[in-house]
Amino acid sequence: MLKTCGLTATHHALRRGAANDLQARGLSFNEIKTRGRWRSDGGLARYLTDDRRAQGMEVEEIEEEDEGPPVLVKETSV
Repeated sequence: MLKTCGLTATHHALRRGAANDLQARGLSFNEIKTRGRWRSDGGLARYLTDDRRAQGMEVEEIEEEDEGPPVLVKETSV
């Protein structure tokens, strides 16, 4: 199916991406391990190396400011 779409990837790349996505969404290590059917902690840990949190880096979440609803301004002709 990936070849049909013009993509090259392995099932390992898909597992790695899914594991990192679940971690980014806030799932715990054990929840990810269960969903991915990993038998060992070390097996899953190798897949999470792409995530900054798994590498021990601090990740700062940036919140968007709420500017309120858009305001329409009537243009006046000069």
